[in-house]
Amino acid sequence: ENFKTEVEYAISGEGSTYRQEFRTVPGNPPNYPYGVESLHRLEQASIRMVWQFGANRWVHPYLSGGFVGDRERRRIHIPEQYQYVSGRSSDPVVRVTGFDSDPTLEYRIGVTAGAGVKAYISPNTFFNVGAIGSYSRPAATLSFLAGFGLDF
Repeated sequence: ENFKTEVEYAISGEGSTYRQEFRTVPGNPPNYPYGVESLHRLEQASIRMVWQFGANRWVHPYLSGGFVGDRERRRIHIPEQYQYVSGRSSDPVVRVTGFDSDPTLEYRIGVTAGAGVKAYISPNTFFNVGAIGSYSRPAATLSFLAGFGLDF
């Protein structure tokens, strides 16, 4: 059995969600629909204590727990939305003007916990599978791990 400390840093690519909102646009029926794209990127740093049990065996299950810090970057993109007057080939009529917001940053602190198994290939080389969850109100993440590692 052994205790160790792990430090981890991760950054995601920019992800996006789409939603539809409504506004009153002159010359249209009420509640004209338009699309809004929300773009997000998450950076996460954590420090965990790991309890690896099953000493002197090739397979070591482990449990971990610790603290996490998140930094989330968000921005909004609204593409210009227009329509052509039906039956005529004229310039389009702009119904919604395009918009790009400045990025906003949100910082959060929370907790993290995980579990998994390390299968040793040699005394210092292992294959690791596991899951790590973190909670920093109002965000929660769940990461699945699979890969090779070295003890040093």
